[in-house]
Amino acid sequence: MINKTLIRVFLLLCLIGALSGFILHLFFPYKISNLSFWNSSIGWQREIALWNLGAIFMIIYSLIKN
Repeated sequence: MINKTLIRVFLLLCLIGALSGFILHLFFPYKISNLSFWNSSIGWQREIALWNLGAIFMIIYSLIKN
């Protein structure tokens, strides 16, 4: 059986990653695009931000429900 504390730590790390991805892709798309091989694509980056927002809600729900 997997330790519940380990799962919570993993979910918190995923939450931090999704939250930082959401903020960076939504509010700083040009700075993020300079770090990638692709050119800037505001629509694509907003889509990623929305996927991250969905992940944030799912992770928070999982943490609340234990």
